[in-house]
Amino acid sequence: MGETGCSRWGASWQLVQVNVGKLNDSGIFSTVFAHRSDGRFLLGSQGALTLQKTFGSAAQSPFKTGGLAFDPSFLALRDDSNALLGQGGFFGPSGLHSFQPSSPAIPISSSPLATLQNYAGAFWRHPSSGREGWLIAGGNGTGGMHNITFVSLDGSHVGAITSDLSTYSAGMAVGSDGALYAALYELDGSPNAADADKVLKFSASEIDAAVAAVIAGSPAPAARSNAALVHQFSSASAIAVDSQQRVWATGWKISAIECFDPASSQTRSFTPDHPTITGATGPAAYQVQTFSRNGINYVAYLATDSWGTPGTPIFYGYKPEAELTVPQPVLEFTSSAQAVAEDAGNVQVTLTLSTALQTRLSVAIQVAGTAIA
Repeated sequence: MGETGCSRWGASWQLVQVNVGKLNDSGIFSTVFAHRSDGRFLLGSQGALTLQKTFGSAAQSPFKTGGLAFDPSFLALRDDSNALLGQGGFFGPSGLHSFQPSSPAIPISSSPLATLQNYAGAFWRHPSSGREGWLIAGGNGTGGMHNITFVSLDGSHVGAITSDLSTYSAGMAVGSDGALYAALYELDGSPNAADADKVLKFSASEIDAAVAAVIAGSPAPAARSNAALVHQFSSASAIAVDSQQRVWATGWKISAIECFDPASSQTRSFTPDHPTITGATGPAAYQVQTFSRNGINYVAYLATDSWGTPGTPIFYGYKPEAELTVPQPVLEFTSSAQAVAEDAGNVQVTLTLSTALQTRLSVAIQVAGTAIA
């Protein structure tokens, strides 16, 4: 696993300061975001839901809430007409409420699609079977253990699609190929503390089979042991997957955003370069999302005060993912050519690798001359 150090997010990142007012006294303080197909972000914060009026601006249009109170845990979009809001909260299950992301004037549905403990959520579709629905990460497993639950678009089918994953909830993301990425969270000192902030990958076919079983009325959750370990991050409260299948992760444990490239087994840490969060009583906490606009893929972040201090600003930034590079490892021969005498026996050829890898490399060596290889 290679670590290339920390890079500044950079002044070239597009930055928007989102003014959402002061926190209220009802214990509502979570802030979440998502994106429409035109790149405009939706922001859920302090019991309010808003839509960015124009791409790149800070101006927002408020949605009608229909009297619904929420401490939003996530926003997930199927398309510009069908989205889901997690009601959130720390005190057990709460509602999953549908809304129309293109129509702020239409109130959020007050009737929940389902009621679950919800920490994160995403829309999922299998590319060939056509099965689709919502995937909900939260404490809905054995005794409140964290797992992933499927909810059909109409709420008629609800069931676990993974076995218990970890003691506490963590980030979740869906790849463009239908694969499920699920993070694990364990406290220091717990029996499973070594698993903290690992991200597992369930294949699209395995998730599809589990979803089909829920729809058929005979849930058969995918076993955690069947998932592949992608990477262990410094924090994985929020994760995202970009078009290159790179995994992005961040959380309250670090004031940075990490990117892991499975193709090279390399990681890179990005520190967002935004103004100081004035009035903050804690370090910056980040969330990360990916989105596409006009054929360009972007990575976006949301920055808040980790302590949720009333009146502190929220910063939102984004940049084309093509400009966010994770350096590739460099493999070099110590010498470009090496002379070998007849009957030399075994000969040592030395190479240097810039960083350690989790995958095997093959290297071609050309032998020339009168000696027999």
